[in-house]
Amino acid sequence: MSKVASVFSGKGGVGKTTFLLNLAGTISNLKKKVLIIDTDFFNGGIAVALNKKPHKTIYDYYKEFRKEKFPDIKDYTIKYNNYIDFISAPSSIEEAKEITFSCIDGLISEAYLLYDVILFDTNHVLNSFNESLLKKMNTIFYIVTNDALDLKNSRNNLE
Repeated sequence: MSKVASVFSGKGGVGKTTFLLNLAGTISNLKKKVLIIDTDFFNGGIAVALNKKPHKTIYDYYKEFRKEKFPDIKDYTIKYNNYIDFISAPSSIEEAKEITFSCIDGLISEAYLLYDVILFDTNHVLNSFNESLLKKMNTIFYIVTNDALDLKNSRNNLE
């Protein structure tokens, strides 16, 4: 069974994406298949960080999913190397607003069959979408800095 993990923080700009990419690289060195799903719908940066131009995004998956077509995940992943694939965040805020958690849940179910580890990059907002996502995780990497505002937000998020 796959492990599902997310990187989260109560503040933006703390290095969540960098941490996630380093984690994915470390796991891939163990010859484990990793899928990165970019759910930072406002500032998704996985494709840019990996220097890849996505042919499709998670929004394209969602469009097929909502038609109850149960799309093949392989049609939406971008190969980074032999062990790391990723699904890019939507290309606009308008697209991001349409994506439902049930779509992500379906994506997780399909990814379980193909990958050893599924990693989610998130934004820093603890909204209902992220809350539902975090509840599905085996592991949550919560990134904190020593900034007073970050510490306050972290305390509020953890309560």
